[in-house]
Amino acid sequence: MRRMGRSFLLFCLAAVLLAGVASANSAPPDYLLAVKVSNGPEGPYYLDILAEGAGGTGGLGYSYSDEEIQGLDAALLEELRDAVPEGWFPCTLGSYRDFQVRGDLAGTRGVHVFRGYDIPRRFRLLVVTKDGET
Repeated sequence: MRRMGRSFLLFCLAAVLLAGVASANSAPPDYLLAVKVSNGPEGPYYLDILAEGAGGTGGLGYSYSDEEIQGLDAALLEELRDAVPEGWFPCTLGSYRDFQVRGDLAGTRGVHVFRGYDIPRRFRLLVVTKDGET
């Protein structure tokens, strides 16, 4: 009986030591980046974050729902997509495997808020106006 009790106790101790620790909040934190545009373009414009050397898994696509896309200017979105330089990738407008960023392309009173699990450490900002200026 004693031997069986020791074996059971040893088994329980090994199970506790070998078991992994689980956490209910094991997702990476959601980071926030706010960009304030001072002396920006007079007319409507869109602003996006560009990651260097990025290649999208799904190409240039929209990370917005159908309702959100309907609220955006399709012509200005195309201008923004066409203005992305070689070797860079739009984090909000595109779908990239390493960056999950959602942002306010149009901004509110010159402030654009971007949030995501992995906002790139090095990035460029791309601004495109309704007149086609970048």
